[in-house]
Amino acid sequence: MEFNDWNNLPDINMTMSLIDQLLQFDVKFSIENKATQKYMTVLGSSHENGGNIVLSEYEGGDNQHFYIESTDDNYFLIKAKHSDKCVDVSGESLEDGANIHQWEYWGGDNQKWGLTLESQCFIIRSKKSGKVIDFSNEDTADGTSVIQYGFHGRENQLWKFCMVPQ
Repeated sequence: MEFNDWNNLPDINMTMSLIDQLLQFDVKFSIENKATQKYMTVLGSSHENGGNIVLSEYEGGDNQHFYIESTDDNYFLIKAKHSDKCVDVSGESLEDGANIHQWEYWGGDNQKWGLTLESQCFIIRSKKSGKVIDFSNEDTADGTSVIQYGFHGRENQLWKFCMVPQ
């Protein structure tokens, strides 16, 4: 079942206020999946456009640390600390299962993300497609690709933003 009724999610203004407060401190985050307790990781610490984003155990490298920047249209960029590249939906896809990778900032809506608070975690929703960050086939192994998928509300679509000491 696909969930498309964004009006029933928590108040976006409350979420924006919380995120705006965090942005004032210019902190970096690790992004942990609630279901697996594994982290978004740029595979192989790639600095290249198209560097794949996967799940893996936390090792503390900058390829597992991200900054959040607000955009003029009330969305956010999520940027890998080690490469300064944006979390991006490959090929501006609108399809379920499209890969999430890093790409240099160019201003596309496939690089902009809505963050909605749910169960002390965030749903990370693409501005371009309206789909949320998930992972392939609910596979929990290290190296599993991060993808976009229609919202269904299970824990594999919930992400914790954990502040990393500077």
